[in-house]
Amino acid sequence: MGVSCVGVLLESHISFHTWPEAGVITLDLFTCGSGELIPVLPIVKSLFAIPRDGVTEESGKWLKPRTKWTHKLRGFRGDVQHYLAGDLGEIILESSDYDYKEHVVSVQTPFQKIDIYDTISDSGGDIAFYERSLTNDGSYEAMNRIMFEPNRLVFLDGVLQSTRDGIESYHEALVQPA
Repeated sequence: MGVSCVGVLLESHISFHTWPEAGVITLDLFTCGSGELIPVLPIVKSLFAIPRDGVTEESGKWLKPRTKWTHKLRGFRGDVQHYLAGDLGEIILESSDYDYKEHVVSVQTPFQKIDIYDTISDSGGDIAFYERSLTNDGSYEAMNRIMFEPNRLVFLDGVLQSTRDGIESYHEALVQPA
């Protein structure tokens, strides 16, 4: 049997619901403040993404728990366009279509905000191939790691600029003379 809990703060709330038999916990963090919640993800993972009893690989190691998360801008912003409302929000933050979604880095330069994410789609068992590529078991995946790396996406001011997969023809046209 699971547990549900809600905490209401001044202009925020947090709620969670658990399904222990399935090893699932859902968290909802909501704030009306201007602070970003993305930097909180590593803390949430360290507190809640713990291995389940008896879930191990053949080697006897604990399997790393998987986390799926989304981020949705809500509320009233008037005429102010938030950078998370662009491609970054639509493609990465609001999407639950990834088995693997890791925030690599965010940097604010004097000119722009740079965000980099690694993703693996939830279609086709790609996460299993990726996880196997991280082992040294002599498998095809382990011997050809580069083929199973996550897709890396680069955003400038919330607008998609580059991905590891799929837009080579676009970049080829940028570097070739007319």
